Amino acid sequence: MLETPLSEWVDLGYMADKTGFDEVTLRRLIESGDLPAMQVASAQRTFHKIPRRLVDEAYAAVMGGAQVELRAFCRTWSARNAAPEAVA
Repeated sequence: MLETPLSEWVDLGYMADKTGFDEVTLRRLIESGDLPAMQVASAQRTFHKIPRRLVDEAYAAVMGGAQVELRAFCRTWSARNAAPEAVA
C-alpha cells in the first residue's frame, strides 16, 4: 500500500522538464537503482513514477545556484528520506 497519495508521484516527463535530463537517462538511473521510483503497470503500458519532493528539491538546488550531479543527489536524497524497513 502506498504511504503517500499518488499525487505525490510524478512521471518521467515531469522530471525531464524540471531537470533538463532526457527520459532515457532518467530510466537508466532507475534501472541502476540510483533514482527511486515505483513501477506502475496498466493494460496498455508500464511506466515509472518518481517522488515529487525529489524532483522539486533537485530543481530548487539548481535554481539556488548549486551544481548538482543527479546520481549523487538521488542517492543522498534517498538515504535522507528512506522509509523504515517493513516488519513481517
